[in-house]
Amino acid sequence: MAGVAHGNPGLAGAAAEILDSRGKTLERVSKYLGIATSAQAAFQAVILGLEQARRWRPDSVRLLLENDAVRRQLTGKSRAHIPETIDLLARAEALLADQPDVVLPVPDPKVMSVAERLAILAVETRGRRLALD
Repeated sequence: MAGVAHGNPGLAGAAAEILDSRGKTLERVSKYLGIATSAQAAFQAVILGLEQARRWRPDSVRLLLENDAVRRQLTGKSRAHIPETIDLLARAEALLADQPDVVLPVPDPKVMSVAERLAILAVETRGRRLALD
């Protein structure tokens, strides 16, 4: 899952790649957000990904989230302070509560995820649909 903002705040996008337990891609989703902060975009990515993952009825969920501050807030290690971020955190926590087993490992910062590329593409195209292979 990835949320990006070109500027903080700036034009933003969110995306998620849903994988099965063997690593096979089940679904890729992205969304253009308009103007948002990087934290808001990251929370939107979590919400988008969890809403889509719910359809697959997973036994467990691994959230690979590149935004460390958002990951710390989701695990309760730090608090959100901005009202808009607090609301997004509450929405994400409600979706996480519905999942049976959730893990938030730290992803390799050297590897750009498919989700991050999709979020960047959502910003660059302003959400217009593109035909992708």
